[in-house]
Amino acid sequence: MSRISVDELKRQAPAISVAGGISEENAAMLADALVCTDMRGIHSHGVVRLARYLDCIKSGCVKPNAQPVTLNEGPNSLQVSAAGGLGIPAAVKTVRRLMEKGKSQAICVATVNHSDRYGAAGYFSSLHDAPLHETMRSRFRAKTTRKHLQAILTN
Repeated sequence: MSRISVDELKRQAPAISVAGGISEENAAMLADALVCTDMRGIHSHGVVRLARYLDCIKSGCVKPNAQPVTLNEGPNSLQVSAAGGLGIPAAVKTVRRLMEKGKSQAICVATVNHSDRYGAAGYFSSLHDAPLHETMRSRFRAKTTRKHLQAILTN
């Protein structure tokens, strides 16, 4: 088996994603999540999944550039639909919004549904900004019945 360097994966994964019809923005988020997951040793949810995502796009099961839609929002909560799109970009965008809410709220909760898989849950904990990361804890889980991500951030 040949090895591919992390730098090569970081170059190739977004390029392959874009060639498969994914926007550059979504391809960058997808590639970062997959490569970081491989780097953490969770190869079952790493770059090897890219072929599956592209197959789902090709078959019409996933909308490669669907934009998340906010269904409900409160001061410390978000309910988001991925609108049939890729789970990872929808989850990244939602977690970033949730982190903003977390700056002024003790507990924040978000859900993302109507998506394809969102990858390894541990990846999303790494999205915290350094100062925020020191004071904020996060928990992510999936409800497998509806491809549903739940994120909880606490200060």
